Amino acid sequence: MEKKKILFVDDEQNLLDGLRRMLYGVRAEWDMTFVQSGKEALDLMAQAHYDVLVTDMRMPEMDGAQLLTEVMKRYPFTVRFVLSGQSDKENIIKSAGTAHQYLSKPCNQEMLKNMISDALALRNVLHNEEIRNLVSQIKALPSIPGVYMQLLEELRKPTSSLHTLADIVERDLGLSTKVLQLVNSSFFGLPHKVISIPHAVSFLGIEVLKALVFTVKVFESFESKSHGMFSVEELMTHSIAVATCSKMMMEELHANDDDCENAFLAGCLHDLGKLILASHFPDKFKILQQRHKTNIYSLDPEEELFGANHTEVGAYLLGLWGFKGPVVEAVAYHHSPGRSTKSASQLLSSLFAANLFYYEQQGYDISPVLEAEKDFAARTDLLTKLPVWRSRCSRILKESLSK
Repeated sequence: MEKKKILFVDDEQNLLDGLRRMLYGVRAEWDMTFVQSGKEALDLMAQAHYDVLVTDMRMPEMDGAQLLTEVMKRYPFTVRFVLSGQSDKENIIKSAGTAHQYLSKPCNQEMLKNMISDALALRNVLHNEEIRNLVSQIKALPSIPGVYMQLLEELRKPTSSLHTLADIVERDLGLSTKVLQLVNSSFFGLPHKVISIPHAVSFLGIEVLKALVFTVKVFESFESKSHGMFSVEELMTHSIAVATCSKMMMEELHANDDDCENAFLAGCLHDLGKLILASHFPDKFKILQQRHKTNIYSLDPEEELFGANHTEVGAYLLGLWGFKGPVVEAVAYHHSPGRSTKSASQLLSSLFAANLFYYEQQGYDISPVLEAEKDFAARTDLLTKLPVWRSRCSRILKESLSK
């Protein structure tokens, strides 16, 4: 098997030497090159294909932000990492539109290896090179930071408080509206209407809030690009309903808090690929919507029109942005869970079922899908769980579809 080519860039030779020593054990898997300037990096990349670039930010002549910009333009297939110190926050924000992921110095071998390995594995998720290069250049996530980055910064503090988080949320009118809309929906069945952001934030909790902030901002970033019959608002309503049902199912399975929150996040973002396809290929997406009128669940029309489908496109982007493996896997296979290499993923089962129930509420016959996925259903005991899950989700989905 051909080694993957990794290029490390840092103007401090001692740091490069440290990286070389730290990664000595993976030299059989990776062909690693270490250079001290952005110019050297671009010269090498003009001569050979590199799968991953890992760069520092503070460098003379050409800094990390300039290097990342050039690499994104010339070599979009290269996965772009920033490895920089905490004091480089301002420079990191400058690179927000061009870097896929960020690592802080000092970084241990296991973390660095895992993040790069995960990024390299994404090529198995999305095979269409043209679409892959397009997705690699998307800047939507880094363009959101205002509220999201403030929220994350606050969450990192040992003294983080819901009061402070509520203050941050209140600065964003769109997000405040969405938080109040969600907390007052029948998703949560509260006896009284919540009218204050602090109360809403306290009820939702930190992890659900994080997922919601991210979702609102990503969806907003695509909204101005969408055309025709495609509605970002409708898709977001669908996504939050599916997320709520998926999280509820995980709670029924007595999953731990992290898995429950991952289920909510995966549900929020499971159709992210549709946003990408609609915004970059609006004419083809109009044709797709016409074809989906006869079979809304099938991915075949997407494959025919785009040479890829929204599940793998969304999963590829989330993987590039460093989302956790279970979330990426659930997004990638939520239409066809039997293709997953994981034998019995509860998160994938819950997302698959929640999405199916949504379509069932629209009058779609889900029995052919369950028949096609009968092996997966047997492995996960899904058919036994479906009646209870369907009943619990019914109220949530009916409200979503009535809007």
